[in-house]
Amino acid sequence: MPLAYSYLRMSRPEQATGDSLRRQLERAQAYANAEGLTLVEDYRDIGISAFKGRNLEEGTLGRFLAAVEAGEVPAGSTLIVESLDRISRQEITAALNLFLLILKFGIEIVTLTDGQRYTKTSVDESVSQLLSSVISMQRAHEESAVKAQRVSMAWEQKRKKAANGIPLTRIAPAWLELNETRTSWTVIESRASIVRRIFRDAVDGIGAYKIARLLTDEGHEPWGRRGLMPGVSRSAWQPSTVKKILANESVFGRFHPHTVSGGKRVPTGEPIDGYFPEIVSEKDFWSARAAITSRRIRGSGRKGKAYSNLLSGVCVCGSCGGPAHYLNKGRGDAFFQCDTARRRGGCQQIQLFLYEAIELGVFANLSKISFHEVFSIEGRRADRLLATEEMLQDRIKTLNLKQERLTSVIEDTSDAVDDAIAVRIRKIRQEIFELSEKLQSTRRAGEEAKALASMKDRGEFEVFDLALNKIREIDLITDENKRYMERARIAQQLRRFIPKVELFPSFAIVHLASGEEEVLVLNETAFADIQRDLDEQRLPYTKRWLAQAET
Repeated sequence: MPLAYSYLRMSRPEQATGDSLRRQLERAQAYANAEGLTLVEDYRDIGISAFKGRNLEEGTLGRFLAAVEAGEVPAGSTLIVESLDRISRQEITAALNLFLLILKFGIEIVTLTDGQRYTKTSVDESVSQLLSSVISMQRAHEESAVKAQRVSMAWEQKRKKAANGIPLTRIAPAWLELNETRTSWTVIESRASIVRRIFRDAVDGIGAYKIARLLTDEGHEPWGRRGLMPGVSRSAWQPSTVKKILANESVFGRFHPHTVSGGKRVPTGEPIDGYFPEIVSEKDFWSARAAITSRRIRGSGRKGKAYSNLLSGVCVCGSCGGPAHYLNKGRGDAFFQCDTARRRGGCQQIQLFLYEAIELGVFANLSKISFHEVFSIEGRRADRLLATEEMLQDRIKTLNLKQERLTSVIEDTSDAVDDAIAVRIRKIRQEIFELSEKLQSTRRAGEEAKALASMKDRGEFEVFDLALNKIREIDLITDENKRYMERARIAQQLRRFIPKVELFPSFAIVHLASGEEEVLVLNETAFADIQRDLDEQRLPYTKRWLAQAET
């Protein structure tokens, strides 16, 4: 018996729960029975649109066509569809090419709605049948195009209203809800207070893992899906949830409309400030982002119950440049050791460095830092990023104008030129997308730099005024969580002003954020020998000569 395949497509997933799916399946089976065909398989694309050809690129229709081209679906088989618009709603040229390609491979297309049977021979011999199919495909495309335009215009109107503070949809962050009149947002204060606390902790250098643990231990119920594990009596906060909150610009009221392109959500247009109620200031948001960036660059991860290592991510091996591993075996003293040497990775500097001596020396060098110079450096960096942001905006604006001009003339050109212009438009759109992503990352980096530069206005560097005394006071705090958070705050501030400490056998080089370097003596006898050797050779006590003499 000849073989038959049915193809069903529905643009919206909810349609599959109604009667349409059952009806199409039953009609396809009834047709196969009536014509003596064996219905081998039904291909289904649920929730996939044919307007842009997604069912061909991502759906099962593409899989069917590949099977036809590979000979897995033999010539003489029948493809049963409800109507031609199930196969494609693309522009007439694309839809017709697909239609003729299927017929070219010897596959018969049957449309149940109008009872048409299309074969290569039938359309070759009957101009009226071919014209009928073309008219059907053109009508399907026009219907989808009009619908898409109406939807686009409706959303554009909503976006304009959103710019004036009128809610676009019910969708909102978990700490907000739409009021009964759908005209404004109401803050759920119990959740907003948790969000503010998360940002405060992040600014103080607390990582997402620790914040999640603290919220869980303190009994704060997380919102959203609970996902309780077996044996767990109540919900636990997840680090991923904390990270999403810390990355969500809606906390300071910003809303960025998105559109779907190629099956992915991409930002469209400029972000709208003031759309949501502000529950965290923009300055605090970017301060938290700056702290997170600092942790990511200089070392993050779990810090233990007491956050014993205040120099996490700061100390490196002076010999190989690799990270220094923190060792604390619980017997009183803690040490640093070259991680590469510890893992037998080739570095020969296997010496252990007493942690306390390095910590004391580092804090002693804090008094030599020109904090205002550090802030000025960040301010200049913020200015450079702002200039880059403005350049990217101008470039995107120029490309948008070029795209509009090309689109406006495309209707008056021949098919050949039309194709060439279409290729240019696609390249322009791709460049706009890439520049928009770069613009977003530049904007974020600039905001983080501004946040650090603004620290001088808030006097945050005063935390180091009596740093050593403060450290000793913190060690006397009995509450474990409070002691951890205080030490984390010190560590976070420290990394901003002392980015690196290089460890050599008898000394360390403390790199200050202002660009200066200070020598920290760890072994006075060995260091005195180095000084004597340099004096004999009449060489200066610079980092380069010290390191060379040491080795």
